[in-house]
Amino acid sequence: MPRLVAADPETLAEACRVLRKGGLVAFPTETVFGVGCLARSETGRSHLYAMKQRDAEQSTQVLVASVDAARPWAFVSPPAERLAQRYWPGPLTLVLRATPEASAMFGSVVSAGTIGVRVPDHPVPLSLLELLAEPIASSSANVAGADPPTAGRDALAAVGDAVDLVFDGESTLKRASSILDLTSSPPRLLREGSIPAEILLR
Repeated sequence: MPRLVAADPETLAEACRVLRKGGLVAFPTETVFGVGCLARSETGRSHLYAMKQRDAEQSTQVLVASVDAARPWAFVSPPAERLAQRYWPGPLTLVLRATPEASAMFGSVVSAGTIGVRVPDHPVPLSLLELLAEPIASSSANVAGADPPTAGRDALAAVGDAVDLVFDGESTLKRASSILDLTSSPPRLLREGSIPAEILLR
């Protein structure tokens, strides 16, 4: 089982090496603790879904460093642009049309031509994303159906045997991101999380 590590330049570089080799890294976000792999890594995605005990056909979100970093993988419509400018970095996952590149490279992360994208508001995943310069496929650091952890020690207890590295830290909001599907008209709120429905849908 890995130990908790602080997010210093050495461990961030180690985490990038782990991800590039198809491994899994657990890290704090502002919402809940996450676990992720390189979105383009078939090996990493297989490890992520096995750790989650999740159906391989069920999609998962990708984390990116900025709106511009999302554009190669998702069609950012004007409504998406406005929401991203308001809420990113932050606890909003936008479901958008996936680009052909995302469909070709990200496997079941893309579902029915759509992809969930978020810019997290936490220095650890943002540092990883900037160092990697590519998306991370991510989910909460728990087995499917269990409560998501919000602190490093709890993430280590929940998934430590299945991941390669766990950053220490704690989530601030302690509630999952809201998920808004912009591929339908009108938009559909798939999950009400840290941003209330009445704010997103007004």
